[in-house]
Amino acid sequence: EDASTAAATESDALQAVTAQPDTPQSDTAPPDAAERSIAAGCESRAAGLLDDAQKADYGNATRDFDAKMRSELPVPRFQQQWESLAQFGKLVARGQSHLGRGEGYTIVVIPLIFEKANLVAQIACGSDGRIAGFHVTQAPKPQF
Repeated sequence: EDASTAAATESDALQAVTAQPDTPQSDTAPPDAAERSIAAGCESRAAGLLDDAQKADYGNATRDFDAKMRSELPVPRFQQQWESLAQFGKLVARGQSHLGRGEGYTIVVIPLIFEKANLVAQIACGSDGRIAGFHVTQAPKPQF
């Protein structure tokens, strides 16, 4: 299987399922206590989602999904997408998570180190703290 086929397979298996906010919010204001609390909760939920997915506990992995995510990525579909990552070998490690904001969401980015590839999980949380998006992509290649 060549790299382009692997990339096509990956993109077919890992569709972005991120809800779009109804009203755009400014991302320039400094975080307040509520935003820091949402960020900490999102980071915790993201880690829990990955922990549960690694244990094949897909029902628990998706427990913090918001209503839109539950309808767009129900447990069987989440399971199928997660298990499709086996094409990259075993998940051997997770990197340090990074927080960001975009389009009104708190976003947690977590590197996933597989035997055959480095991927990145992106988990988005809405203002209610629930998971509003989950996407896995190929890690960017280092630029020299």
